[in-house]
Amino acid sequence: MSRRNLLKIVLAISLAIATWFNFTPTVWALGGTQPELNQPAPEFTLLTNTGDGEISLSDYQGKWVVLYFYPADFTSGCTLEARRFQQDLPKYVSRNAQILGVSVNDVDSHREFCDSEGLKFPLLADTDGSVSKAYGSWLGFFSLPLTKNWV
Repeated sequence: MSRRNLLKIVLAISLAIATWFNFTPTVWALGGTQPELNQPAPEFTLLTNTGDGEISLSDYQGKWVVLYFYPADFTSGCTLEARRFQQDLPKYVSRNAQILGVSVNDVDSHREFCDSEGLKFPLLADTDGSVSKAYGSWLGFFSLPLTKNWV
């Protein structure tokens, strides 16, 4: 087989793969399958450090929800991200949006983290990773969710 024919075959296979990925309706993330576009977000109820101790996504029907996943409380990158959400919180509130942070840490850790950083938005305890998995944000071999933001 000539070099030119081999190049044509490789190019055709690459084009076929690119076309397949372009028209595949399911979006894949490193943490698994993400929710389908233009479909309702997966419902959940998780323990939280605020209010009556539990929050469901449906509690915020009629509002924008910024759902962000982060690996752990008190880590450098996650702390910076949380501080930035807190800094911009008035802008979100003025646009009828609620920020919800989700990690595998428990409620006590979230309470300490919020107290330490002055966070005024809820952090949710996804201790079994079920919500992180439903949103394609779970890195199973690290047992930590990927950092992701959803609006």
